[in-house]
Amino acid sequence: MCKKNFKCISLFLGVGVILLLTSCALFKGPIYLEEPTNEKHSLVFGYIDMEEAPSDLKGVSMIRLSPKTDEPSDENPKIVYPWYFFSVNDGIFFHEFVQPGIYRFDSFGGSTFAAGYHYSFPAQGKKDIDPVIKKPGIYFVGSYKFKMIKKTTMFEQGEYDIIKINKPTEKEVLEKMLEYTGDTIWKKRISIKLKELDR
Repeated sequence: MCKKNFKCISLFLGVGVILLLTSCALFKGPIYLEEPTNEKHSLVFGYIDMEEAPSDLKGVSMIRLSPKTDEPSDENPKIVYPWYFFSVNDGIFFHEFVQPGIYRFDSFGGSTFAAGYHYSFPAQGKKDIDPVIKKPGIYFVGSYKFKMIKKTTMFEQGEYDIIKINKPTEKEVLEKMLEYTGDTIWKKRISIKLKELDR
């Protein structure tokens, strides 16, 4: 991917950004997957290593490029670009209610005790991380590493890159996600997916 800038945001604004990204930034403990409410729902997941970042990972956002509405009709001509805000556990980000469509990952956020941070994915061109969901399933968008290029100061933006990495693998991330499935149907579906990956 390409080099990007990031901003260190004041505590109050930063908390607002992170809350927008996750809607549960102050939640303590792991976030569990919920039952799908629609037979079209897919699980989209990935991993970001934030070891070199100035913050942890609190949330990830993705925008659907097409279709522009869930059910376009004459009664609902308004163009809507649905946003998906992902849950995060230990660097793993996931969303279990993704509808079929073409998507682009937009941004991710994190925080420290004193400040919030907002990072952007490259906006131009289709990247490996951007999924195309044609039918319901489980979609791994890859593992990535936040690479610090230039640290931020009070007067300058920091610079970073997002590098695709081979570890953890899809299997390793799914094995970890089993801890977050509870008794939902996702436990069975992930178990089936793991058996397929072993073949």
